Amino acid sequence: MAQLNSEKLDYEDVEAVVLLDKNEFEVLNENKAKFRKHCIIQINQDGGKKYGHIAISENKFIKIKTMSAKTIDRDGEIVEELKEKHLKKYPFSAGYILYDDTNYKWCELAYNFLPYKIEYSYELEMSSLFFWPDWNPQRDIPVLESSYKLIIDNSIKFNTYSIGNNLEP
Repeated sequence: MAQLNSEKLDYEDVEAVVLLDKNEFEVLNENKAKFRKHCIIQINQDGGKKYGHIAISENKFIKIKTMSAKTIDRDGEIVEELKEKHLKKYPFSAGYILYDDTNYKWCELAYNFLPYKIEYSYELEMSSLFFWPDWNPQRDIPVLESSYKLIIDNSIKFNTYSIGNNLEP
C-alpha cells in the first residue's frame, strides 16, 4: 500500500480517518472568547471525499477571524491551498424566518489520487459566551486524536458537572 509522509497507512479499509482534531476555547472575559480548531483528515476512498466539505457558521456574535486549508498528496506535498476565491458564502435561514444573520462560509477540498490528506484551521472571535462551541470526539469514521483545551482565567467563575466518569478538569 502507498505511504503518506513515510508512515504506513492505518485504517485503509475505511473511507477516511481523522488524524487530528484539536480544539481550543479561550475565554477572554465574561463576554468575549476565541475558538481555534485544527483538523487533519486522511481520505482513503472515494466515499470519504465528503469529509473535505468544510463549513463554518458566523453571525453577529461569531466572526471568522482566520481560515486556512490545504490538500496534501500521499507524498506529503501540498497540492492546493485555500484561496479566498474557493470560499463560498451562503445564508442559513429556514424558509419561514424573515431575517436571520447567520451565514456559512464553506469550501470543498479534494484531490484525484487517493489517499490524500486535508488539513484546515480556523479561529472564531465570539462576542457572547452563549454560543459555547461543541466538541464531538467520536464520529462515523475512526478518530486517532481529538482534544479540547479550555483556557479560562481563575477570576472568571466556571463550574463543571461530570457525567459518567470520575474525571475532573
